[in-house]
Amino acid sequence: MFTASLIGSLIPVWPFFVFSKSVALLASGIGCLVVATWIGFAKQSGWKGYLTAYSTLILAAGLTLAVVSLIPQSA
Repeated sequence: MFTASLIGSLIPVWPFFVFSKSVALLASGIGCLVVATWIGFAKQSGWKGYLTAYSTLILAAGLTLAVVSLIPQSA
């Protein structure tokens, strides 16, 4: 579980260490969509698997944005 969580957490983060901000946002978004598609396919539940994977992705992104918005910007 630790290894899977670590790899899953690195997927949306690693582009920010390699690319500029705009390219990193695009790479991160595409990477997350690819992983969500893979998870939906692996569930083999038809469209319900995809719906579950994408809704989880959207909820996680929303939660992340909410938490990040609470962090004050440095001067």
